[in-house]
Amino acid sequence: MASDIPISEEFSVERDWPRTVGLVAIGLLLIAASAYGVQMEVDGYRDRRFRSDSFVILPLASFLLCIAIWRLIVPFGAPLRIRRSGLVDLRINRTEIPWTAVRNCVRRGDFVILTLRPSFSKSYTVPVEQKLVKAMHKRVGPNHLMIATWCLEISSTDLKDVIDRYRNAGKT
Repeated sequence: MASDIPISEEFSVERDWPRTVGLVAIGLLLIAASAYGVQMEVDGYRDRRFRSDSFVILPLASFLLCIAIWRLIVPFGAPLRIRRSGLVDLRINRTEIPWTAVRNCVRRGDFVILTLRPSFSKSYTVPVEQKLVKAMHKRVGPNHLMIATWCLEISSTDLKDVIDRYRNAGKT
């Protein structure tokens, strides 16, 4: 797919709406189950365990669902924009990452990982969610930016190919 995409001024990657809405639906189901667990009467060990776990899950799931819904609303339009001059991931930061600041691009699972130059990496701020995702992946260093393709209409393989094509076009 990526090889037949022409190099234009901007390549926009849209959300995968069925996955995004599915994520919100799963969050709502988790909240409903937790709300039931909080108010239920306890008859045995399993009920007691479910009820005590629900007191933890309900506020946590509510908070995460609010973040998921906020992320649906806030980055208007395509969340990922690839240009001849650089890349903008509105889910992370509104600042464009110029291709001159990118040292390397690799694909690992559902992620495309950009290795940024240390001078640019220090000035590029990332949200807490990005820091948490990076903390879960031990092989990712401080100068790496992880671009998740979970709810995007592109696979990580195709995204890496598109990024490589735009990086090469930006060098000429």
